[in-house]
This record gives sequence, C-alpha cells and structure tokens, in this order.
Amino acid sequence: MFDMDSFWGKIGGYLHAYIKEHNIVNVFRRNFHRIDKDAFRSSQPTTYQLRRYAKKYGIKTIINTRGYKEGSPLKYLEERTCKELGIEIVYFKVYSRAMPTFKILQDAKNMFENIEYPVLIHCKSGADRSSFISALYMHFKLGKGVEESMKSQLSFIPYGHIKNSKAGCVDHFLSEYLKFAKSNPEVSLLEWSEKYVDEEKLKDSFTPLFCFDIFVDKILRRE
Repeated sequence: MFDMDSFWGKIGGYLHAYIKEHNIVNVFRRNFHRIDKDAFRSSQPTTYQLRRYAKKYGIKTIINTRGYKEGSPLKYLEERTCKELGIEIVYFKVYSRAMPTFKILQDAKNMFENIEYPVLIHCKSGADRSSFISALYMHFKLGKGVEESMKSQLSFIPYGHIKNSKAGCVDHFLSEYLKFAKSNPEVSLLEWSEKYVDEEKLKDSFTPLFCFDIFVDKILRRE
C-alpha cells in the first residue's frame, strides 16, 4: 500500500498508522502494566514505546493478538522495529467478542511454554484481548487459579475491560467454568472446555448490555 522506503511513502504510512489505524491514541494512553517479572501487557505500542520497552525491560517476545488489513503500515512498522531490536513477534489472533474455544486455550498454553521471556502481550487498546491472554498466562504459565487470574487481569480498573459489553463473553466463559469446578474441582479448564462445553448453549446464555456495546464499539472504537 505504501512504499515505506521512500520519503512520501513513509509519511503516508505513518499518517495511516497513526490516524486511520488509530494508533495516535496510544501515544497518550499506553495502558502498559507489569504482570510479573517476565511478562507485561499494553495497548498497541508505537515504535518509540517499543524501543523504550525493549531497552528498559529486555523484551524478547511480543504476543500480538490483533488482526490487520492487508498492507497495514502499523503492522509493517512493528515488524520492522522488532527485527531491528531482535524481538520475535508471535501472532496469536483472538476475538474479543467470541467465546474462547478449546483450541485457543490449548494453543495459548503451548505458546507460553515455548516462547522466550520477557514477553509483551498487546492488542489494540490493551483492554480486552490483552486481558484475556494475560489471564491465561497467569493460569497456564504461573499456575494461578482461574478466579485469581480473572480478578487480576480482567477488570475495568486499571485496564479498561468492560465485561457488560460483548467483550464480556470471556468473563462469562471463565465464570461458567468456575461454577462447574465447584462440584468438579478435579476437572481443569482445558478438560472442561474440551469435554463439557456446549458452545451454542454457552453462547446463548450470555447477553451483553446494548448501551455498553454502543460505548465500546462506536465511541471507544475497539476491535
């Protein structure tokens, strides 16, 4: 789309990344937080922020949970900066408005077991997908309980996660597991999602509040 090696192409690419792809918001709203000594979470970092995080925290891997349109300058800038810094990008695309699946959970567990640390987890705003993947990091990598992981990472303050919007389907999914686990404590989250979940029934049992959806989708413009 843009020739990022030419002067005007670079100008156009940066304008597209910061305005059309909304990354200008993250110049002021980093939504950057430490999970533990080896993991951090944030909104989509600018190239400056990425260089700063790499220098200050020694980031070795980025887990990028976003999806991009073909030819995205924002994606190109992140990949180029990571290449210069020796950081590996792992694309782990998830949807903030879709129920998690067994495959997503299993793939996340495998990912955490094989990446190099320290790691930075990010989506667009750092509120929904980053919250979910960070909660899975706590559960699968750190061995924390599902309830503790949810309370720590899936919250409005300080991350901006709004569980009453469609993005709350993740909270609903994990809460349903916790209900099940009260009577079946021996069944893990992975086993429950593989053997016991009726996906259609679970989806139908979740009802977001319309006013919160308008706020998240139209005003905050989250993906």
